Amino acid sequence: WYALMEYERLFADVGLGDDVRRTGALMLYHTKASFEGAEPAIQLRRRRGANIEVLGEREVLAMEPASGPLHRGLYFPDYASVDSPQLLCQRLADRASTLGAVFHGAEVRSIGVAGGRPASLHCGDGRELQLDGAAVIIAAGAHSKGLAADVGCDIALDTERGYHVEIANPNITLGRPVLVSDGAFFASTMQGRLRLAGTVEFAGLRRAPDWRRADAMVERARSAFPDLRATEWTRWMG
Repeated sequence: WYALMEYERLFADVGLGDDVRRTGALMLYHTKASFEGAEPAIQLRRRRGANIEVLGEREVLAMEPASGPLHRGLYFPDYASVDSPQLLCQRLADRASTLGAVFHGAEVRSIGVAGGRPASLHCGDGRELQLDGAAVIIAAGAHSKGLAADVGCDIALDTERGYHVEIANPNITLGRPVLVSDGAFFASTMQGRLRLAGTVEFAGLRRAPDWRRADAMVERARSAFPDLRATEWTRWMG
């Protein structure tokens, strides 16, 4: 909820206030055992201030008619989502540009050090960007470990790789993000397509993707949403 309050200010600042879906989020449990097993986590969230409503099957179907038979649902009314994360990132970048930020489209391979301070960025296209005394913030996800090592920081960091599937013409529309707890994936309608995300793994930066994980989500989605039409989809890992 606190994060949403801060994001609301950003949304208004970049002109996306009307594009935010303030419809909450759902978490679905298809068996009694899985719901009972989640009880400690539910209570922990409540102790931390989360607003959670427990729903029966009829109430869930009223919210999301595309859902199939289930045992219980949890509704988080204070969640919000956007239809296009890419548009949000682009608007934020445009706003930063108007405030004086300069963007360089390049892959930073290493950080050059001089006099004990970061002095330059060595890029994959051969460029060397001089920092001229500027501070460096390393925000490169799992790739941050190598860059941090360039400036003498040994950090305990590995990559948690997640798999994504985007189904075209899915024949269903969800009004909010839906976590299928038993299937360990999220489903969300984005720009008319159905995006599935989940099934993370610790596998380093170089190991080839295991696309079986992505394809398994499609099968689980077919089970969770009986009217889903999944005949054409793209997949990626990141």
